[in-house]
Amino acid sequence: SPAMELSLRAIAARTRTSSGHVLLAGYAVAVARVLGRDPNVVQLVVDNRFRPGFADAVGQVSEPGLCVIDTADATFDEVVGRALRAATNASLHAYYDTVARDRLIAEVEDRRGLALDIEWHLNDRRALSGPVVEERALSGGELEEALREVLPRTKVYWDRKAPIFDGTLFVQVDSSP
Repeated sequence: SPAMELSLRAIAARTRTSSGHVLLAGYAVAVARVLGRDPNVVQLVVDNRFRPGFADAVGQVSEPGLCVIDTADATFDEVVGRALRAATNASLHAYYDTVARDRLIAEVEDRRGLALDIEWHLNDRRALSGPVVEERALSGGELEEALREVLPRTKVYWDRKAPIFDGTLFVQVDSSP
């Protein structure tokens, strides 16, 4: 949404990070506050084309990277820093054997006697549909004015379910419908 994009950029400028890490922090804080889940586990789509030999590959070279973010006893800006570190860690370690992962999860569930739910996903697709607003981050009165202007064009959908996405929670963020 345009309003969310403006807000993400303002916080990104303040915290000197990317709007994607601010979005991830917002997701983690929202899940902690609304659902009482902390630390938060989220799977991010990690593009692994940066690895040597994959730059010219044709086909999907991505995998869900497991990302854990602790929101306890932290300001939002501190959670943004934690999200940055967690996302970087998820990207660096996104190569894994899915069969071995499933075995490990089954072992942990058996040991704990509880289901381990890691099927929480955040898919930030904003870059795929292009920027909604100008690239520079606004602050102060400029930001408030810009938010008032774009609020009528802002749409959030809570009830859409796409059959190709599964999991306990799947949040997909696009810059346009």
